Amino acid sequence: MIPPAWKRQLAPAAVIAVAAFLAVLPLVLHGCSCGHDFDFHLVNWLEVHAQFQRGVLHPQWAFTAAWGAGEPRFVFYPPLSWVIGGLLGFLMPYTAAPIVYTWLCLFLAGVACLRMVSVIGGETVSRHRWIPPAIAVAYLANPYLLFTAYERTAYAELLAAAWMPLLLTALLRERPRWLEIAIPVALLWLTNAPAAVLGCYGLLMLGLLRLVLWPRALRRETIAQFTLGTLFGLLFASFYIVPAVVDRKWVQAAMAIVEGVRPEDNFLFGHTTDPLHDAVLWQTSRIAVVLFSISITLVLLLRRDKTARLLGAMTVLLLLLLLPVSAVIWHHAPQLSFLQFPWRFLCLQQAIAAALLTLCVPALTRARSTWIMPAGAVAVLAVTTVIAHHFYQQECDEEDAPGAHIVLFARGGGVMPTDEYTVRDADNDVLQQGNPVWWIAGKPDAPAPVLGPGTEMRMRVLGLPPRPEDVTWNTEHTRMQVLWPRSFWLIVNRRAYPAWQVTSNGAPVPITERADGLMAIPLPAGPNEVEIHYRHTPAEMLGVVLFLMGILLAILMHRIETQGRRAL
Repeated sequence: MIPPAWKRQLAPAAVIAVAAFLAVLPLVLHGCSCGHDFDFHLVNWLEVHAQFQRGVLHPQWAFTAAWGAGEPRFVFYPPLSWVIGGLLGFLMPYTAAPIVYTWLCLFLAGVACLRMVSVIGGETVSRHRWIPPAIAVAYLANPYLLFTAYERTAYAELLAAAWMPLLLTALLRERPRWLEIAIPVALLWLTNAPAAVLGCYGLLMLGLLRLVLWPRALRRETIAQFTLGTLFGLLFASFYIVPAVVDRKWVQAAMAIVEGVRPEDNFLFGHTTDPLHDAVLWQTSRIAVVLFSISITLVLLLRRDKTARLLGAMTVLLLLLLLPVSAVIWHHAPQLSFLQFPWRFLCLQQAIAAALLTLCVPALTRARSTWIMPAGAVAVLAVTTVIAHHFYQQECDEEDAPGAHIVLFARGGGVMPTDEYTVRDADNDVLQQGNPVWWIAGKPDAPAPVLGPGTEMRMRVLGLPPRPEDVTWNTEHTRMQVLWPRSFWLIVNRRAYPAWQVTSNGAPVPITERADGLMAIPLPAGPNEVEIHYRHTPAEMLGVVLFLMGILLAILMHRIETQGRRAL
């Protein structure tokens, strides 16, 4: 027998779970959507799952990238999405994991919105049993979220949409609390870097607007809580942020901002020389028109409400950031250009629209029209799911389907490199596919030997492919045994990232980087036991120290505040 109190808590969650399932029903019936980022994320999940199986609990290196030469992708890409994806492989086949992941993200987004509605709406909203879950359903089924899930399959950004309502909830409290701000800030940084940047800019803008538009009585407290919340949020995520920022000098991070993915190429209803790019841009532009139109209409209806006025001012600022008039801001504001697409701010605007819907409930109550919310939520869910299926869902070509990726991953052929995670001086254009994992040469820039009939014995003598019993190749501690009668160069099909440390017979050996970025290791004649070990960088260790300090300080401050309240 379930206690009545539990039923009241579980019923909204059950409604959200069912709504999230209905939102992904086209995926269940027709298969995964192979959207823009589908390949990238699925390969991440397969890679992380394989490393989890080998006992590597915090992967740093993506071994299959760059045709097996690898890249430090997991140093720079936030961990939450690929950790969840890697864990899903223990529960289900990867043909189903993307659909379950999408459902999970939509469910979490709905639950987070439910929390926001209960805090912002207070008792007035909570008295109406079905209004909070109705607003949550409208949020998880809004067109931008389903566009992210179906068209873009940007799985990290999809998960970040679950944290935006939590951040907005903390920022809109009459008396903000630093810990409630810190947690979503940290979650954003650990989920998706662009979402974290826009979340922090949103925090800054909303904080400044509060100081201008709201009463001055709590100004000092607001500044203190916002500042503490931001600092602790950064500390909680510092084990990712510090190495991602400090070690960025070792990769070609600037390749993330090239023609087509620059802010100036992606303002609303813009035009470029790429019609496919423009088609996606116009889709997001139409979604922006819908979200901003709803938000501005609600602000005008609620103009006497101070929270609505605050959100209205925020809406205007976000709208300006999506227009060419803001180009100078995008070029000069720190790190803002790494968002690439100004319309990514819709991730925050969709939460603002849900908050404004919450503020409408008292007016609907007075007009005895509260039925509009549940009916509207059902309509939104039905319409946007149909739109997502017919206009956003991307069919999978044979080579893009999950099954094909699983087979390719099992064969070990590797996948193409990611430009922004490529080692700094490496040239992806000269990197060859099908390289053996290592080979012996007389000079460091020698190409790989051609594999073909008659070379099998020579290949075995030279030790070109790893021995079948060598299970260390795709781990962060690789061992090889090489015997050669004269001094030679050992060319290893692994990118020469500074964190890799090489020893031969226990002594450190310098690494020479080739034009293609592979390691060239000088070795003396005779037997050599070569070990390639991933050495955690000073930035990684500093990040862990700051993370632990942040946790300890937060516990200490929370206890002090709790004791202070009890004393009062």
